[in-house]
Amino acid sequence: MQQVAMAPLWLMVLAVGGALAASKQEKPVQHERAERQAAPIACSGSFTNQTYGTIESPYYPNDYYNGANCLWYITVSKGAIVQLVLQDYVIEDGWDFLFIYDGGSLASPVIATITGTGPPTIYNSTSNVVLLKFKTDGSITERGFHLDFYERFYQGAPPTLPPDDGPDDCPSTRIYSSEGYLSSPGYAAGYQNYTNDLHCVWEIINPFGTSFNIWFIAFDLECDADFLNIYDEGVFHTYSCTMDDRFACNITTTGPTMTIEFTSDADTTAKGWFLGYESSKYTNLQETAPQHTGDDPWPGRACQIEPPPEPDCYTGTGADYRGRVNVTENGYTCQRWDSQTPHFHVYSPDRFPQYGLEENYCRNPGNGYKPWCYTTSPSVRIEYCDVRECSELTTPAPVFEAPPAWNDTAGNFTECGGQLYLDAGSIASPGYPITGYPKNAVCVWTIIDPHDWGFRMIFEDASMECGYDYVTIYDGGLDGPQIGRYCDRETCALESTQSTVTVVFTSDSSITGRGWKIGFGSMYIGTIYPAFPILNYQPCTSVIDFALTSPAPGTPSGTVVPYVDVLLVDGNGYNTGLVEVFYNGQWGSICDDGFDMADADVICRQLGFTGAEAFYEEAYFNEGHGPIWLDELACNGDESNLAECAHQGWGIHNCQHKEDVGLECTDFQIRLADGDFDHGRLEVYHAGQWGTVCDDNFGLVEANVACRQLGFTGALASQPTAHYGQGTGPIWMDDVKCVGNETSLHQCDIREWGSHNCDHSEDIGIICDAPMTTTEMVTTTPPPTTLFPPNGIITFSSFSVRLVHGGPNYGRIEVFVNGTWGSVCDDFFGPNEARVVCQELGFVDFISWSGGAHYGQGTGPIWMDDVSCTGKEPSLQFCQHRGWGVENCGHHEDVGVECQGPDRTLIACDFDVNTCNFTSDSSADFLWRRRTGRTPSSETGPSFDHTSGNGYYMYIEASSPRQRGDIARLWSPVFDAYGTHCLQFAYHVYGDSIGALRVLVGNDLVFMRNTSQGNMWHDTKIDVTMNQDQIIFEGEVGIGWRGDVAIDDVLLYSGSCQSNAATEAPTTPVPATTIPAVINLGDYDIRLMDGGYSYGRVEVKVNGEWGTICDDGTGANEARVICRELGFPDYETFHWGAFYGEGTGKIWLSDLKCTGDELTVRGCNHADWGVNSCTHAHDLSVVCKQEIVVRLADGTDGPNSGRVEVRYDGIWGTICDDGFGAADARVICRQLGYPDFGTFHYGAHYGPGDGPIWLNNLQCTGFETNVEQCTHDGWGTHGGCTHPHDISVVCQGSVATPGASVDCDFEQDQCGYYNYKFTRNQGPTTFNLTGPDADHTTGSGYYMYTESAELSPGDAAFLLSPTVAPGSPARTCLQFAYHMYGADVGDLKVYVQNGTSAWYQPFDRSGNQGDVWYTETIDLYAPVGQVMFIGIRSTTATGLTGDIAVDDIKHFWGPCNLGRKTSD
Repeated sequence: MQQVAMAPLWLMVLAVGGALAASKQEKPVQHERAERQAAPIACSGSFTNQTYGTIESPYYPNDYYNGANCLWYITVSKGAIVQLVLQDYVIEDGWDFLFIYDGGSLASPVIATITGTGPPTIYNSTSNVVLLKFKTDGSITERGFHLDFYERFYQGAPPTLPPDDGPDDCPSTRIYSSEGYLSSPGYAAGYQNYTNDLHCVWEIINPFGTSFNIWFIAFDLECDADFLNIYDEGVFHTYSCTMDDRFACNITTTGPTMTIEFTSDADTTAKGWFLGYESSKYTNLQETAPQHTGDDPWPGRACQIEPPPEPDCYTGTGADYRGRVNVTENGYTCQRWDSQTPHFHVYSPDRFPQYGLEENYCRNPGNGYKPWCYTTSPSVRIEYCDVRECSELTTPAPVFEAPPAWNDTAGNFTECGGQLYLDAGSIASPGYPITGYPKNAVCVWTIIDPHDWGFRMIFEDASMECGYDYVTIYDGGLDGPQIGRYCDRETCALESTQSTVTVVFTSDSSITGRGWKIGFGSMYIGTIYPAFPILNYQPCTSVIDFALTSPAPGTPSGTVVPYVDVLLVDGNGYNTGLVEVFYNGQWGSICDDGFDMADADVICRQLGFTGAEAFYEEAYFNEGHGPIWLDELACNGDESNLAECAHQGWGIHNCQHKEDVGLECTDFQIRLADGDFDHGRLEVYHAGQWGTVCDDNFGLVEANVACRQLGFTGALASQPTAHYGQGTGPIWMDDVKCVGNETSLHQCDIREWGSHNCDHSEDIGIICDAPMTTTEMVTTTPPPTTLFPPNGIITFSSFSVRLVHGGPNYGRIEVFVNGTWGSVCDDFFGPNEARVVCQELGFVDFISWSGGAHYGQGTGPIWMDDVSCTGKEPSLQFCQHRGWGVENCGHHEDVGVECQGPDRTLIACDFDVNTCNFTSDSSADFLWRRRTGRTPSSETGPSFDHTSGNGYYMYIEASSPRQRGDIARLWSPVFDAYGTHCLQFAYHVYGDSIGALRVLVGNDLVFMRNTSQGNMWHDTKIDVTMNQDQIIFEGEVGIGWRGDVAIDDVLLYSGSCQSNAATEAPTTPVPATTIPAVINLGDYDIRLMDGGYSYGRVEVKVNGEWGTICDDGTGANEARVICRELGFPDYETFHWGAFYGEGTGKIWLSDLKCTGDELTVRGCNHADWGVNSCTHAHDLSVVCKQEIVVRLADGTDGPNSGRVEVRYDGIWGTICDDGFGAADARVICRQLGYPDFGTFHYGAHYGPGDGPIWLNNLQCTGFETNVEQCTHDGWGTHGGCTHPHDISVVCQGSVATPGASVDCDFEQDQCGYYNYKFTRNQGPTTFNLTGPDADHTTGSGYYMYTESAELSPGDAAFLLSPTVAPGSPARTCLQFAYHMYGADVGDLKVYVQNGTSAWYQPFDRSGNQGDVWYTETIDLYAPVGQVMFIGIRSTTATGLTGDIAVDDIKHFWGPCNLGRKTSD
């Protein structure tokens, strides 16, 4: 085979593109042409101040010529527009184009791009200037076009607007242009209202150095709330409200630069604004004269503004408020009044029409203090709304400061950034190449190809401080994928796939350099200006992980950095070590200068601990590596993330690594055990374990500190000598000595952690109690009122109600006010009051109420007395009472209630405020983290939370230093609950390296996802059985860093999930005497009986008794769940009718209905346990699929050698050497993960084994992936072979590293293959009569294919393997499956790189091969570096039946055909 040197990948793609261009010259002429012109004629022209005219393509109505490039300028009278009537056009579709520009230059907005053929069409400009461009390629020609143009004047309707990206697009950019139009986001996209909370800035620079005329075409803003501000070299114009209906008004600037700023608030929006601008003076460089000059009526016409509308505010209590505010004081969105989710309530619009309960607008039913609403947060039921009193509303004159220049930190460089509508040109760093670029530069260029093609770009020069200063190039806008990030490189080239490219340049605060220059040109242009031959340059290499978007080093501390990750490394335990910070794609350390406990506390809390134990200076835990990111850190101590703290700036320091700071964090907590909420044995959590406190010297001072830490105001007594029983575990604290002003017991002096001379008979207990008196809580006695006046000292923004000392739906009523729980007096308490309490707690109604401390006497304040409700209030806080803390009662009068369904909620957590008592398992490999916004790594993890899009969630970070298999666990509290409950939560499992998300209830696995579920949040509900258990979320790291897993919005409530309700019981029930009164699933188990290891009758254990499952309605899904629960990968078949004999005892399950995704049979729908109409003649049986595993035992020549043993029926056995050959050895070594076999040995070379001889006369082809796929005499059939004939093998190489192999069946992901226009697919392709209907591997899996609809005739798609680890032998074997079916199929080519720079082509197949998968096996005679598959659509394709697919790519060491060679 001839081997030729080939260029790198990007050159190959260009070569393919060149081949396509070559093939395009050969396009067949589809129609006979009546006439052909031998030579082109002149085109282009200028039509000035004409009221009408005609423009035609050259030679119309005969064919135009190849290579045409025509321009026509049309100008009509001032104040008019151009109307174009395209009467006829036939233009080669997709290759030749007519462009219509709304203005006099190629940088003007494009009104239309016309190709192909169609009906007559009318186009309108927005000004009196239009530019037409007609461009043809080098091959087929057509009839062309004929259009007429007319001068038209407005009659009140606005002009056609240039398109924008919709209402959410808020550009902040610099524009170099002498004319154009600008609008509020959304206005040009169908006249949509702009959105809330916008801050848009445009800086517009006239390249001709003259001033601007600005004229308004439309203007409608929320009055005195949203503003358009125009800054003109010190002159400030501001506009709001609504313009009158006259045509427009005008501003003339004083200079060539203006800044336009648009702001909107969080409230009402409006239609927006639309303005035009142009150079006010004519220069000889401009293509057209100004259209709005001093002779026009524009100057001096003031913008008449309507008076402001009525403000959105309330008077009195807001009972008659009918405004549109729908946000609470703490920023929660209101729940719709006609919705019962997430909060059940009585105020539905149909029941209370008098209150105006529209949509989710704030109202005041029940006459509260001010308008309020239920919130959409499951954890916050009711809050007052963020709506103002009308008496507080004023209209001050708006005061604005001019927004900073686009690059104010970079000096006054006008060349730093901008928006360019150019098909060719160049950009450079500020000051290049004379002065060098400035420090702290942040420059953004947006380059748009007028032809809507992609760009070729060349770094003609690049010299920067590499590692600190960068050029980042995005394929599209800033939200598009990064092509790469570059610093100091030789001249190189790159390409975009989009018609827009964004270039961002950032520099830090230290060293600068000469800078860089980039040339660019549209790939549409045959001859690029300035010309640069891209094939002469090497591809550019990104120098940093281009998934990162952090600001550059040296960014001032004021720059917003939403989140940074921290780690402790090189410590003595999980809670100690050197502090490292992940910033700008790199881990670095923190200098100890100025570091204190406030800084330490912030870092430790971010890591999931309760605080810091100590910090260590001078590299106590070894010196770090990489940058020193922070110096003079100055946290307040209450920050939730290190990025919120003040500091000198990222990367700014005067330190060395010998000053790196280290930490010791603590997860110290305390609790009361075996007592009640306010008394019990004192236990402390330290080093990941609960333990006790010795009573030596522990007195009232120490008890006071502990009680205050628990949230009480003090202690009544300490109780020595295990008063509340002896504890277990370590005795953590002894000889505790507190001063009395500590906020945590952790701050008191002790012997040493775990050092004591006690036993558990000396465990200390405490009694906490500190009821506040009325005089302490209320400075004045307020009159009876619905709510305490807002100027009082009582606060109830977090008002809550609970039931204590009872059960799930009954108990003493306690309310949370001013940060303290207290009780309610029973005076005048009746059914209306009981109803309000129960409905506020989410129950349907009350059953009864009880006074006289029926549920025990409370402690603390008695918050409410003489409560009087109507029964319609949404919350007890809205009822009449004497006043907060004003009472004449004692706790012997505490009132309680019993409520009526629905069942209670045990936990509802959205993680927005805290972790809701979820705790991370500190003994695991790493911790779950609470986070807002996106995770640090790209292509994995969520970008926002599930609840609101701007809140918090919990997640695991899979990037370094995490390793495959590392586990993190998040524990809920232990719930005092039994029986069926519904667990509901949202999960986000996205990335190509996912490990697993598992959910356990106690020790039972109830949910698992171990593959990517896409970049989205998923909601799930699961019926679980509680037995005083806790919920455990377990995250596992996969094979790479794209494996982040997240959860949010966890809800657990008693009863079955409504969406997973059990099916109805059979119509013929079992007699009631046979149905257990109580079902205990604590010892639940499952087994197969009277069959074998993997087959038999299915039996389950319930209530301590084994029983069977009825086969009624069972099928594949049920068999699959049963086999997976038993530990098998899947089922093989199932049998009805007691196939393996009838069982005995109970028939536990009937009418079993599974989806196939459940983890246990218990998770499927079924009739009640023990309820059925079956007999044992209908017992269900299954046959499960075994996973055949091999291993090497007793090898003496390394881990890759040994006796071959295989596990079958759960028992390890050997393989007889009869008929064993090289192909068999290859399959075994490949199954073990080695690239190939080295040799094999007969006659128990590594000693005889024991157990069964499972296989004899093994016959493999060498291409199987498992010995199970090979033929043999049968499992356990060995023809008298004995263990002295056990086969042994020696495998070649080492176990393959995941991702470093060519092998891929595409079942889980793309195995690291890079693809361009190849698609991973399952099932049939998009169109009929082409492509496979299923994959090659299993018939139900995945494969890669090229979609014809995405490729033009002659276009190419490619699939490039990862680089294979070096060390492969000179001769190897490549095998793959391919499918080429359809009338338009082109070519499939395979290229192999020999490990250096040379590529060769061992495979080429063309044309329709039929609707069948083929397997190709190729001997390769050089080491393999990479493999690339190129699919090319036929150049003669006329339809969409040209799909090409590949699957099951395998690479073997050694030759393909091994025969049946023997060894020793």
